[in-house]
Amino acid sequence: MDVHEFLQEYNQGRRDFHAVDLATVNLTGLDLSEIDLTEANLSKADLSGTNLRKAILQSTNLTQAKLLSSDLTQANLNEANLNDAKLSKACLRGAWIRNAYLLGANFTEASLVQADLSYSNLSYANFRYADLYLATLYAVNLRGAIFQDAVMPNGDVFRGEGKR
Repeated sequence: MDVHEFLQEYNQGRRDFHAVDLATVNLTGLDLSEIDLTEANLSKADLSGTNLRKAILQSTNLTQAKLLSSDLTQANLNEANLNDAKLSKACLRGAWIRNAYLLGANFTEASLVQADLSYSNLSYANFRYADLYLATLYAVNLRGAIFQDAVMPNGDVFRGEGKR
């Protein structure tokens, strides 16, 4: 499916786009709230400034995707691949990001308030100035992760490695 067909179908009311291939597309600044992109390929896609509130991105490939200043409030990113994704200034308040791959992801100045990152691989992720207040970081891999000036959940990280 090309990007024009995708946008046309979305604008006509379709929300279920399971396993669609939208790698490298530019979807900046769009309102894609409540879309279902389960198992989709969005690797290297540009979703900067996009509204993805309550989106279902479960098992979605977002490797090297740009999600700068995107709104992912209450999005389902369980088992998603966000390795090397750029999420600076993104809003992930209340998002489910369990069992996800976030190796090298950049969360600088992102809001992850009440997000659930349990069982995820956060190795080498950058959380500088991020807000993780009340976030759940149970059984996560934090090897090499950076938390400089980040707001941590009650000041504790549980069952993590490489706390900085």
